[in-house]
Amino acid sequence: MAAARRAFIFFSILFLADAMFKKGAKQLVSLQEESARSQSAGRKLLASGSDLRSFGRGSGNRKATGAPATSALLAAQPLKWMHTSKCGTSFLNVLIHLPDVCPGVDDSFQVNTEVLGDLFEINFEGLCPHVCDGRKFLCNTDLQGMPKYAHVGVGHQYEFLKGHLVTMLRDPIQRIFSAYTDPNWPHGAEDQDIVSYARSEAHAMTCQIMVDGDFDPPPASCGDMKETDAEEAVTRLREGFAFVGLVEEWDLSICLLHRMFGGDCLSSDFTDVRPTFPGDSKSHDYDTSVLEGYDDPVDRMLYNGAKQLFKERLLAYNVSQESCQPCFAAKLKSA
Repeated sequence: MAAARRAFIFFSILFLADAMFKKGAKQLVSLQEESARSQSAGRKLLASGSDLRSFGRGSGNRKATGAPATSALLAAQPLKWMHTSKCGTSFLNVLIHLPDVCPGVDDSFQVNTEVLGDLFEINFEGLCPHVCDGRKFLCNTDLQGMPKYAHVGVGHQYEFLKGHLVTMLRDPIQRIFSAYTDPNWPHGAEDQDIVSYARSEAHAMTCQIMVDGDFDPPPASCGDMKETDAEEAVTRLREGFAFVGLVEEWDLSICLLHRMFGGDCLSSDFTDVRPTFPGDSKSHDYDTSVLEGYDDPVDRMLYNGAKQLFKERLLAYNVSQESCQPCFAAKLKSA
């Protein structure tokens, strides 16, 4: 009888494990098939000599002339985007249109839902190796060309990536509220109230600069970050990031990027491809009073350091609302 009971338990566990494996395998195959379709589309586009004009809006005509790549852009290549959650997925469209970075896309192409579906960022990563120059832009794919996790920490790769990193940062509490109210992605907020969620996201921006791993949601160990870590992260921003922009100063960030790296301002530079509130691309200032004064002192130190660096670069490159009017004219085309 005991032997029969052990046999029953063994085969029950075996059956359950088999079912879980099949479910996981099905999900993996689905992602692989999605990526394969994207990569196949990229190869077909390149084989036909296309530059994604069939995907883009408008005529898709590349400019005959434009602001060339600057020495700063050439020195920063290959660019590596550190994408922090809720800090501007739209920044990808800015990067791929820099001079000669992604020769396979024309000026009308946009990475968005309309063009590449709901998983547009992942789907573009399948196309990225086929349309971007790997010597100028590091796609977020593994050695097999499979898309990797979008929000990855710099951590121990810093020395290798130093001088090539670009990023957009955001007020830490506003970033958390934006993630919490996101209608499309949970960002680790399942079954949490906003107060609990804010504390679970503590020090996430600093941690992403200092630690390896996936960051949406951030590892629990991020809660152990100290202000000394934020000080080192600010040093990394100054010494290892070729560009640091601010979500709250999006327009000036776009103008600064082009002043530093070259290329023309495009209407897509100012288009929010993943608004928190569908159909509303305006920047929102969330009411954080429910937190009763709670702040993240570590990420606040990082963000203040980023703001100071941003201010210094605005002055160094003569970037202001007045001097950027020619760039901002492109924004009117997206209105």
